[in-house]
This record gives sequence, C-alpha cells and structure tokens, in this order.
Amino acid sequence: MIKKKIIFLALLNSLMMASIAFADQKEIISRPGFAGPDAGGEMSVKDLLANSQDNIRVILKGYVTKRISHDKYVFTDNTAEIAVEIDNKNMPLEQITPKTLVRLYGKVDKDYFPSKIEVDVKSVEVLK
Repeated sequence: MIKKKIIFLALLNSLMMASIAFADQKEIISRPGFAGPDAGGEMSVKDLLANSQDNIRVILKGYVTKRISHDKYVFTDNTAEIAVEIDNKNMPLEQITPKTLVRLYGKVDKDYFPSKIEVDVKSVEVLK
C-alpha cells in the first residue's frame, strides 16, 4: 500500500512539474519582445563591405539580382553587390525577381583566408 502511494505521489509530482513547465513556456512565447532600434540595423552594402565584422546582424534593402548556385545569390542595393546565402526554407512564399524590392535579415559571414564577405540570410521580406 505504501509503494502505491509513493508511485501515485511521484506521478502526480511529475504531472504538476510538466504543467508548470508548459505554462512557463507558453508565457515566454506570448511575450511581445523588444520593439526599438536594433544594433544590427539596416545598412548599405557599401558600408557593410567597408565596416563589417563577422557574425553581426544586418538588414539590407535592395534586390536579389542573380543566382550563383542553389542557395547563393547576388544582392545589390545600388551602392555595391554582395553574395548572400538564402536557404530555400528562408525564401518568401511569393516569387521574387531582380525587380522585386526585398529586405534581407541575416548575419555577416566573414572569412579572412581567403578574404570574403557574404551574408547568411535568415529571413526575406518582400516590400511593396
């Protein structure tokens, strides 16, 4: 009889802990987050190439003009061009062309040997 009570209390404790964890997770998901200036704000490609650091967040506004390989593209904002990597899962649902104005959210991927800079895009927003 004591073993059954211990098992019952252990099971009850586990269920309570699981419900508390779920409630905490739900609260985190529903929080609105920060809505102010971002340290990795929008910048031009020219400025990015001149002043970039590895792994900084960036926002670029311009045009994806050409596909280089299956997930590599050329991006321009009329100040300069840069290679960007956009995984298929991060592409917008609507088709984009070289004339579609987009905003790219990503981070800088800077290699030193050989020297190369590209942007690993996490999200593409089509602007109208």
